[in-house]
Formats: sequence, structure tokens, C-alpha cells
Amino acid sequence: MNGNGVLDTDEVGVEGVKLAIMEEINQHGVQRIKITDDRTTNADGIVTFQSMPKGKNLRVVVVEAPRGAIPTAKTPSGADRKIDSNLRSDGMSDIFKQVGTKYTDTMLGYRLPRDVEVRVFNDANANGIQDEGEVGIKGVHLRLVQSNYSDIANVGGNAHEEHVTDENGFVRFQSVPQNVHMRVQVTKKPDGAIPTHKDRGDKHQDSDLNTNGYTDTFSVGAGSGVYAETDIGYRMPDSVIVTVWDDVNRNGIQDVGEKGLPNVPLQLVLSDKVTTLADVGDGGTAHLIVKSDADGIVTFTMVPMNVDLRVKVVQMPAGAVPTLSNRGNETVDSDLNSDLTTDSFRLSGGGAFTARDIGISMPGSVIVRVWDDADGDGIQDEDEVGIPGATLQLVDAVTSAPLGSTGGNAHESQVTDKNGYVVFTGVPQNVNIRCRVVNSPPGAIPTSKGGGNETTDSDLNSNGLSDSFRLVGSEFSE
Repeated sequence: MNGNGVLDTDEVGVEGVKLAIMEEINQHGVQRIKITDDRTTNADGIVTFQSMPKGKNLRVVVVEAPRGAIPTAKTPSGADRKIDSNLRSDGMSDIFKQVGTKYTDTMLGYRLPRDVEVRVFNDANANGIQDEGEVGIKGVHLRLVQSNYSDIANVGGNAHEEHVTDENGFVRFQSVPQNVHMRVQVTKKPDGAIPTHKDRGDKHQDSDLNTNGYTDTFSVGAGSGVYAETDIGYRMPDSVIVTVWDDVNRNGIQDVGEKGLPNVPLQLVLSDKVTTLADVGDGGTAHLIVKSDADGIVTFTMVPMNVDLRVKVVQMPAGAVPTLSNRGNETVDSDLNSDLTTDSFRLSGGGAFTARDIGISMPGSVIVRVWDDADGDGIQDEDEVGIPGATLQLVDAVTSAPLGSTGGNAHESQVTDKNGYVVFTGVPQNVNIRCRVVNSPPGAIPTSKGGGNETTDSDLNSNGLSDSFRLVGSEFSE
């Protein structure tokens, strides 16, 4: 087992080896004559040949060696023949002579095939090392090949067959021949995974997988246990978590109290902003359009590593616009650009990616007051009352067309209340708007315009339209 050519106390016999005895005669050249039938070793590795001729030059010949085994190192002349191996590379022992009633000094040592155990692991922190807590990957297909990528011979075990990792990421190849240079080939890798860094630690902890899907070469030498020095690390697909929120104050930062927006459809695309991701299986959602939940959160699962990605807003909420982007750190600011895609990013390991979020400025309200300017100065004085029953409408500042519906009443005509107020809701952001007087009070004429500041003066022109304005934020009342 240890390849030293000596029968050590803990080394066991090999059952089932077929042997015979040959006599070697040196007349007119070397002649070898088989003088016994074939005999097979017992459970202790022993064969007894009876009635051997005395004084003759005899050799033991191996008729059928153990499958996949190789002769161990043959000890030099003068070694202890009772415990060393006398087997030559041609399958015959050294010459011996029967001189007494029992001869027991011929020993044949083999190095038998060993098992090779390979683990495929999820290198969650991408350091190339199997750290504590990093789990094995189930369902990866592996096979052994020779160093030149040809098949391994069948020597009676399963080393020549393809195997699939178990729930802990292990595969065991049985009866792997010793002293054969070989590799592990990944014939089916985990979907969406990429090989982790290789050769970052010792052989028992690091990954040995190259980018071509083959490990470095190795050979199984002498030893008594399982060979477990070749392992394979992958960086598995992970999650991308995106928060969509209503940036009420339009500062590009998700401030305390600003809530998530539900039902906003998002999609992952490649950096070209168009190409969607492939379905890598296992129930992942990275290839799907996913809507934000009640808290504005979307989780994409099974997202591949080391791919340049963007988050795309498939459909903005009606009347909403992107807020300012990149105004803070990656954990609190918005990363959405005017083309409705985020800055690019890539997963490289270390857990779920949460550094891309989307701030949206939602439609707000416009409050308009119609009042009786009793003194005609164009200013809302403290004692001047509102006018009820006036019909108002919001229109596009350029075309004068009514606004489209965004879920509020901004697209509809509204009548002032008893205090002269109208509240238009669902008014789109960043759109140039005017307020039209559809039905003015009977006999009334517009007062003078622009007599004070935006919060107290009149903005109505003689054509029944106000000056243009745009909503930037949640409420406009100027």
C-alpha cells in the first residue's frame, strides 16, 4: 500500500491472483517450462504449490494479475526475501530453489488501484478555497480521463464511467489505476456557474479546475486510503435584489419614509440593454420579467456570475419619471438612467447583489384656487374669498390637449369647491402643463396677472389659460 516494496504488518494479501511455477533450464539457451497447473491466491493472498522438485531453478509466474494493479518496487539483492517483493516487471519472480520441505521466501507485491474522491463545491466568497460552511453542489457530471484526454481503462471498478455528484457534491471513482496521469473532466457543469479561482491553497482545500472544464493532471500513488486531493470549485448563480421606490423629494436618495412602489415590471438584460438572459433552470427568475412586490422589491434568482448586466424598467408607472441618479452611495441612491436602464454591474460572488436600485418620481397633485380679487390688484389678499363652481382643466402647454389618464383625475375637468379650490391628482412629472378655465363665473373677467409672487398672484392670461408650469415633486400649488 505504501509502495516501499516490503510487506509491512498492516498490509493485506490480494485474493484472486492466478499463479504458476516454471522451471528455468540453461541448456542451449534459457528455457522455461511450466511445471504446475495455475493456482489462485486465497483471501490472505497465499498459494501453496506441493511436491516441488528440489535443487531446480524455479520462478513464480503471474498468469493473471489483479486488474489495474502494478508491481510494487522490487527490492535489491540481499534484502529480506521473507518480506520483500521478488516480482519483476515481466511478471516473474526472481529464481529460487526448493532445498527443504517448505519454501516460503517468494513474495509478490502489487500496488492495487485506489479510490479517487472528488468534491464539487460552491465557492460562495470566490476565494478559490473550500471554506467552512461552503456547500457541495449536487448533480454535476464528472468523468476521469488520461492526461491526453483519452479514456481511462476499465480495470473492474467504475473509474471509467461518468458519475454525478451527490447531495454533498461528492463523486467517488473506484479502482483507479496507480501511476497513471489523469484529469477530472466536467461533462455537465451547474447551470449559470463559472469556475472559481484555482490553486489558491493546499490540495485538500483549493480548486483545481481550469477554464476548459478539465482539472490539472494528477496520478494516484501508493497509499492506503482514498485519494482526495483534486476538487472543483464553482461560483454559483446568485440573486439580484432591486428596490423600486417613490422618490417624493426627488433628491435621488431613498430617504426614511419613502415607500417602495409595487407592480413595477423589471427585467435583467445584458449590457447592450436589449439581450435578455437565458433560462439556466432550477426555477430561477433571472430570465423573466418580474414585478415589484408590495414593498417595491424584486428578487431575480439564478443570475449568472461574471456577466455584465443591467436592470431594465419594462414599463414605468403612468405619469412617473426617473429621479436623479447616482447622487449617493450604492446602497441608497438611484441607478436608473433616462433610458430606463441602470448602470451595468456583474456578480462576482459573496452573496446576493443589492447595489442597484431604482428611484421613480411618481405623479403628484396640482392645487389651483380661483378667487374674487375684490381690489383688482392681482394679489390674493387675506380677506378675499374663493369662487365656487368654476370649471377647470389641465392641458398640455403646447398642444392644449387634455392630459392622459395616469390613475388620478388630472385628465378630467374639475369644479372648484366652496372655497374656490380644485385638486388635480395623478399629474405627470416633468410635463409642461397649463390650467384652462373651461367655465368662468358669469360676468367675471380675469384680474391683472403677475402682481406678486407665485404663491399669491394670479397666473391667468386673457385667453383663459394660465402660464405653463411643470410638476417637479409631489405637489404643486403656485
